[in-house]
Amino acid sequence: PISEDLDDAASVSDIQRGLGYVHWRKGEIDEAIDHYNQSISYAMKMGDKHSTAKTYIELGNVYNQRGDHDQSVEYYTKAIGELEKVKDYPELARAYNNLGDTYLNLKEWDKAIVYCEKSKTVSEKIGNTNYVAWALFNAAYAYAHKGETDRAIEYSLKSLKLCEKNDDKIGMCGGYKSLGVAYRIKKDWKNSIDNLHKGITIYEMLDIPYDLASSQIELGRSYVAMGEKEAAREYFNLALERFKIIGSKFEIDDVEKEMKALDG
Repeated sequence: PISEDLDDAASVSDIQRGLGYVHWRKGEIDEAIDHYNQSISYAMKMGDKHSTAKTYIELGNVYNQRGDHDQSVEYYTKAIGELEKVKDYPELARAYNNLGDTYLNLKEWDKAIVYCEKSKTVSEKIGNTNYVAWALFNAAYAYAHKGETDRAIEYSLKSLKLCEKNDDKIGMCGGYKSLGVAYRIKKDWKNSIDNLHKGITIYEMLDIPYDLASSQIELGRSYVAMGEKEAAREYFNLALERFKIIGSKFEIDDVEKEMKALDG
């Protein structure tokens, strides 16, 4: 590559981080980790702690998706420590939100809310409506599970409005998912199913396997709550197939427990 020929470590670090992102979104975890580690290696050659911190966030994302949540929390926490020193508020907002998302996966709702609300506050401070939207739908997911469904619906609708304005289709899926979960907990089956289907349709179009599978689990759970076991089984199987391809061990265990409960 030209950047390597020119011994441009900064450019190579950025390119490797970009390649890592592409592989992460495609569910190619090992490849993503390899590129992110190369990005960190080049950033460290330059003593660029700021760039290193940004890549720590990316590695946190990868390990979160793989289900290695301890490592995920470790990388996000390292990133936050460095970013707070340099007062990089956009990246801090992202790190807070993604740490909150890890706590969502761990079903630690209170911790998730703390970090999602931190992300929302910082994002509002810097006027980044895209990050505000993501913090809102992640916080909404936690609020829904705590039984605060009205707040969850309010946050989800605000998030969707911002995502539509920003043409953020991935963010819209997050909003639909949180909205679908909140309506399920309220036992409003139609709105639950409709919103989850909307998100799934977009994820299928975008070909983002991990997030698609996560929404398929939620749709399966809604069908379980409705007493429609065969429909639930169909979506659990779809999710399980995708998680096995990705290697998301935590999520594989989660789906298998859901399916065992159906048979019990």
